[in-house]
Amino acid sequence: MASATRPASPDKLTLWFVELGGPSGGVEATYNPKQISIDKTVPWTAHPADKNDSASLEFTGGGARTMALELHFDTYETGESVYSRYIERLELGTVVMEGKTGEQRRPPTCLVTWASGFPKFVGVIESLAVNYTMFFRNGTPCRATATIKLKEPPKQTRDEALKAFSERTPRERKSAADKHEQQKKARQLDPRPRPAKPAESPKERARSSGWRCAADSGASASRRTSSAKASAESLMKPPKTTDLIRTKLADLLED
Repeated sequence: MASATRPASPDKLTLWFVELGGPSGGVEATYNPKQISIDKTVPWTAHPADKNDSASLEFTGGGARTMALELHFDTYETGESVYSRYIERLELGTVVMEGKTGEQRRPPTCLVTWASGFPKFVGVIESLAVNYTMFFRNGTPCRATATIKLKEPPKQTRDEALKAFSERTPRERKSAADKHEQQKKARQLDPRPRPAKPAESPKERARSSGWRCAADSGASASRRTSSAKASAESLMKPPKTTDLIRTKLADLLED
């Protein structure tokens, strides 16, 4: 199951799945795209005309717009899996929803937003290709590029998606901002763990152990030398006056 995503920052391009949670359930790009392509086909049918240099054209109806963009996701600093944090939820835009009885079963409608200057684009994901470009040592992906192509649905579907999104925004804006601040503080208090100190090789352990033993034996030898020196000095010292008096008294008593 996809992990919960953080509320989107207004200056980051975000994909919202309108039927899957509204404004609190967006997929925010780590880095904004360098370019976005929007194409629209205008189909005309050519009818050959006799004795004319060019064929006559017949307009057969407007084609849907398409959007193509690359989104970059990065979780190296947080130590998370980029798949669990972003790609797994992004893939929900390609999965058929469990609709109510009588409703058409289809993938969710996607809304693309980027700050206030970029026009909102409503579409459905037509293709999704993910390229993983960086991994942790255990194989967990931490950097990925997603190439997405969206196709615009009919006007009624677009209007319904924009209406549903705008109705949910005022109600969820404050809670989303509070949640974003809480997660930001938690990330500041829990920095990315640093690599552990590499273990010593057997040769290094033996060498350090030898150094310790040499130091210990040197200290013991120093203590023994000091003790012997103190004993010799005590023997060389002249006897005290009280000791001489006691010796003479003992000699007189014997006589």
